[in-house]
Amino acid sequence: MQFILIAFSLFLTSGFGVSQFATEGSVSAQTLPAPEAKEHPAPARPRGAAAVCEALKRYPLTPLEKLSFEAGEISPMCKPFVKATRRDLDRCGDIHKDPYSATTTASNTTRSSEAMNESLSHFTSSDFTWASRNEMARKGKGNLFTDPELQPQLPILMKKITELRNSSAQLCCGDDVSCRQDFERVEVTVCKPNPDPNAPDPCVFGGSYKMPGSGYSSIFRAIQKQYGTSEAVEFKRLAEKNLRAIASVPNAPSGVTSGSIVLSSYVSKANGIASLEPTILHEFGHACSMIKMQHAALGGKSIDAAKPLGDTAKLTEINAKALRATHWLDRARQRCSTDLELPEAYYDFWESMGESRGLAQCLFQLTTANQKQLVDRPCPGLCPGHYMEESVGVAFSLLLGDLSGTASSAFPNTCDHVRDGQHPMVSDVVECLTQHSPRFRERLRRTYSCE
Repeated sequence: MQFILIAFSLFLTSGFGVSQFATEGSVSAQTLPAPEAKEHPAPARPRGAAAVCEALKRYPLTPLEKLSFEAGEISPMCKPFVKATRRDLDRCGDIHKDPYSATTTASNTTRSSEAMNESLSHFTSSDFTWASRNEMARKGKGNLFTDPELQPQLPILMKKITELRNSSAQLCCGDDVSCRQDFERVEVTVCKPNPDPNAPDPCVFGGSYKMPGSGYSSIFRAIQKQYGTSEAVEFKRLAEKNLRAIASVPNAPSGVTSGSIVLSSYVSKANGIASLEPTILHEFGHACSMIKMQHAALGGKSIDAAKPLGDTAKLTEINAKALRATHWLDRARQRCSTDLELPEAYYDFWESMGESRGLAQCLFQLTTANQKQLVDRPCPGLCPGHYMEESVGVAFSLLLGDLSGTASSAFPNTCDHVRDGQHPMVSDVVECLTQHSPRFRERLRRTYSCE
């Protein structure tokens, strides 16, 4: 049996725009000398600043106050920017609007690229179909490969990807040179559209990060080699179980696999490639978790009873962290099981990036509430493993991306992104960040000049 390819996709289904909250003020192309007696004016605050600052005063909430998703509301941080209700933003299980619906079949969806065939191959089917290139044009969207006005932006996009890769690697890896090297190896491509402008085109999706089956073979072979003593029997058991399931080839390469990202080639004709920035950061967030989980899994030590290595308690904790990461990798094939036990390695992941255990707990709480069908509409086939991982992509983008409301901003531009079979509402992840991340609150305060 071949190991299933794991892909984390961001499909931007929301139709609620927030472009009206772009940064105020513009600079004239004509340069005039300023009078000596006057100071240069201070930069204008982003629109919506008063609402953001007022909402921010509420956080962190007291233990007696409900979080927005517990109360059935949109987060106060997002509410000023979203002309919709939670019901409007809930497409989970809707066979006409949710591409991850449990009822989806591949037969009614035309796929134009090998990359998207792979990244969407784990979906079951529904009445959902992708929009065509001509339909996208009527919505003001053009394609970077086929639209003459947008084609010059493609090389600019590739340069921007390099910039965002560097900042993403800094957030993800810090000073870990090995992690940074693996981050550099993440392949990023842009989806080439269906040649037929009237056919459904999967390139309209936002972005997709994928890890092939060969990558799992590679990391489990490395784990098998790393832990050879009887004390590490659980590592060996998990590695051997997965290598049997993958039908791994003996003596094949072993080690960390970086994965790859495919981006949509459709952008707004008005804003161009700027609108792809939150998506790029989102997908780099998935790359971050995949790379760091592999590094963590290999970070333990085989214990030689004859030659004990230093502090036994410290060594035990190192191996416990490594084992949690190995369990994360082991559960990849069961991500969509309704009774999935959510991997505790996410606690280690968030703490390794300087975030709190409370943030990890909030994202666990959000995923569990959706998994148990306790929030919003019932959603058959909801994938809890993807919910947990998609919260990583959303939070990563918000912790790193622009927050001022320009065309390239993660906040508030993604506040209206919907709930579906694999994604929690972005508003709910914003709620967890605002409640539990001092770094996120401080970024908002600085951006919106809150007192």
